[in-house]
Amino acid sequence: MKRMRWGYIWISVILCVCLSACERQNADTAELLAELIEVSGELPDGEIYRSDAEEGSEGYLSPYLRESLYGENAEELFETVEEYAIYLSSFVVPIEIAIFRCYSATDAHQIEAMCLNRAESLRIALRGTEFEELTDSVRVLCRGRYVVMLLTECQEEATQKAQRWMEK
Repeated sequence: MKRMRWGYIWISVILCVCLSACERQNADTAELLAELIEVSGELPDGEIYRSDAEEGSEGYLSPYLRESLYGENAEELFETVEEYAIYLSSFVVPIEIAIFRCYSATDAHQIEAMCLNRAESLRIALRGTEFEELTDSVRVLCRGRYVVMLLTECQEEATQKAQRWMEK
């Protein structure tokens, strides 16, 4: 009887460890976005778009806006995203922070390529302007199922925070 009880205890411990690992794998993208906004200093007014926003509500990223930001195949690519949270500045300063949790690591590499294309588009569009240096510092990080795109004036702090978060 004692052996059976210890067996149940060990199974319970193993289940708790597995469940906590699964919880981290499904970390909330909005949580990281809030942390990155915090370390990025004073950001210009902007909009936060989340995958859980209802169509027509504040925070909803419309198919038109997705295509405008990420290209004509954005709708297809967004089908590989389980959850996202995106900050876009409303003013002239091109500040963007985007976090994507994809269904698989393979999907994440496709989203990484989409973000790299977005970064290159911004570099081309803002070449020769006061924002050229800012757009040259865009970072796109990919780890496992997560992709983070950072275009902020506090790039180093935000990058370090995102990297630590992705390594947990």
